[in-house]
Amino acid sequence: MDNRILNGDFEFLSEVFENFFKQKYIRERLNAIEQNNITGWEIWLQVEFSFFLEEQENVMEWQREVACNLDKRIVKLKDKGIIDFWIREKNKSKETMIAVELKQASSAQSCITAMVKDLNKFNSLKPSEHSFIRSFWCVGVHRTVEESTCIAYINQNKQGYEFNQNHLFSKPIKGTKFSFTIL
Repeated sequence: MDNRILNGDFEFLSEVFENFFKQKYIRERLNAIEQNNITGWEIWLQVEFSFFLEEQENVMEWQREVACNLDKRIVKLKDKGIIDFWIREKNKSKETMIAVELKQASSAQSCITAMVKDLNKFNSLKPSEHSFIRSFWCVGVHRTVEESTCIAYINQNKQGYEFNQNHLFSKPIKGTKFSFTIL
């Protein structure tokens, strides 16, 4: 894929997620999740992100939970995989979407391991499905760690996934013990 396209999509998603996590309401909920030791809040995160996308002027279209066919030569047990979000940036190609998987875990290591697993899963899509996907990204929410720790977790788990350090963004969510990481 053209590096210019990847860089543009990365910048677009970085801005979208920075703005999402700047919302006071979201930060308050993350603090409540932390204080009450709530687990399994990934669906809540996806629903809140859906509402947020609906209000964004730079987002032309979005879809949640898009089914894609898997290549049975690579993944033996399943016919379909689900991608959390397809997002189309305003004034960009109308034929392709940015695919995004959202993850959450208390531990950065667990979250990043799951993110890299999803990036590896992307390679198991049928080649015909790739034509609709402009670029594929994972966004995870986890307790804050140094970016170098994120890189170590990525390198421990990548298999078939080419890691480009220029396409890593990990930022603390102000006023919380969480960060979000984009791969």
